[in-house]
Formats: sequence, structure tokens, C-alpha cells
Amino acid sequence: EFKALKTLNIFYQAGTSKAGNPVFYYIARRFKTGQINGDLLIYHVLLTLKPYYAKPYEIVVDLTHAGPSNRFKTDFLSKWFVVFPGFAYENVTAVYIYNCNSWVREYTKYHERLLTGLKGSKRLIFIDPSGKLAEHIDHDQQKLPAATLALEEDLKLFHNALKLAHKDTKVSIKVGSTAVQVTSAERTRVLGQSVFLNDIYYASEIEEICLVDE
Repeated sequence: EFKALKTLNIFYQAGTSKAGNPVFYYIARRFKTGQINGDLLIYHVLLTLKPYYAKPYEIVVDLTHAGPSNRFKTDFLSKWFVVFPGFAYENVTAVYIYNCNSWVREYTKYHERLLTGLKGSKRLIFIDPSGKLAEHIDHDQQKLPAATLALEEDLKLFHNALKLAHKDTKVSIKVGSTAVQVTSAERTRVLGQSVFLNDIYYASEIEEICLVDE
């Protein structure tokens, strides 16, 4: 089971940042709640970090298309803050949050009490859809999954769209070959920071499209 978990590439080390620190990647959509043993994941993360965490290191959290099926249940979320040695936390110089979405915002609100320590942290850096990870990690050192990078290719852009929900919000829409991305035009608060949200809908998930006369 542990070998199978390692092959999923949920967490891995690759490349270095501009500061010369090793960079680790956590790919949220590859963790499936109820299918993957959470304790084994923690063990895998600890083993992967162990040769490095006595010195400064950085983490990229790829939240592309993360949703309820990739969540950490409350008791498991609290476990992450307990099992790591103190210095392993102190040596994380930056955590880059990539493709934060509406579901993540709701999840962090729901678990606000547990995540208080992260609120407003200068080490937590949200990478806006328009902002580039390259400001912190050179392109040739970036090792995001191909499926994440493919979403930025061959895009048609539509600005000034309106997302209709309990509160209508202005958004821009990116249409690619496999997915539609809906990016908020205004920032919203996530863990005490102002963030643009980017919701991704793969073509295979779209159940219905309605044309409105207007």
C-alpha cells in the first residue's frame, strides 16, 4: 500500500528556488479522501522531507481542481500540526498556494480555528492566476504536473463576465481545450490574505449548457 502511495506522486521534491532552497510539491487533487490511508501519506511526507528539513526549504501546494474528494477530514487536518518536529515548521521559508479556488476558501473558513496559525502568515504566498511562480522559482526549476501546466495553453480569454450565484460576481473566463476556468475579477479573503480565486471545470464534468436569449 505504501509503495502504491509513492507512485501517485502526491508529494515529491524537485528543483530549487531562486533562493537556492529545495522545493517540494503537494498535488492536492491526487489525494482521495477515503481511498488513501492518511497516516501513510503523513509518513511518506515525513520520509521525503527528512533529508532536507533541518535547513530552509519551500513548498508549492497545487490546488488545481481540488474539491471535496481531496479534503483532509478535521481530525486528520489537526494531525499534520502535531506530527512534525518544530524545526521542520520553522525551516519552511515559503509555501506557495497555486490555483486557490472557491471550495478551498469555504474549507479554510470551516476550519478557521485549526488554521489560525496560518492566518496572515508572510510565509504563505498565494500565486495569482496572473502572477507567476517564476518570480520565486525559475521556469527550468519548476516541476508542476503536466496536467496543471496544460491548463494555461491555447486559451481564449473573455473578460467582464458575470457569475450568477447567491452573490453575483465579476469574473473572467478562460476556455482551453480540456477545461473552462472561471477567475474572480475581485479579490476575496482567504486565511487573512486578498486572493483571486480560480475555479476549473473540465469539459467532462459539464452536465448542461443553456443558451439564454439575452
